[in-house]
Amino acid sequence: ETLQAVRVAHRVGLKVALITDLALGPLADEADVTFATGTGSRLVFDSYAAPNVMAAALLQAMTDADPERTQARLEKYEQVSDQHQFFVRD
Repeated sequence: ETLQAVRVAHRVGLKVALITDLALGPLADEADVTFATGTGSRLVFDSYAAPNVMAAALLQAMTDADPERTQARLEKYEQVSDQHQFFVRD
């Protein structure tokens, strides 16, 4: 499903930034840019703090760079996600 979403994003002209703990693989091959961040495994449960902070920082930087464009892209994404049923509805 994720790979399909990446391909649809490219078809509609979106760029894809991938945040992953694996820099190799089909998603990394399809992404425009890949940020490899580690997941902590010294605890009983893996820690996803680094990928979450990276995602938040990237989203904020994109929004700050061009707020109007960001809003327009979000609206376009909502249309595409509805069209391709990316999300399950109740």
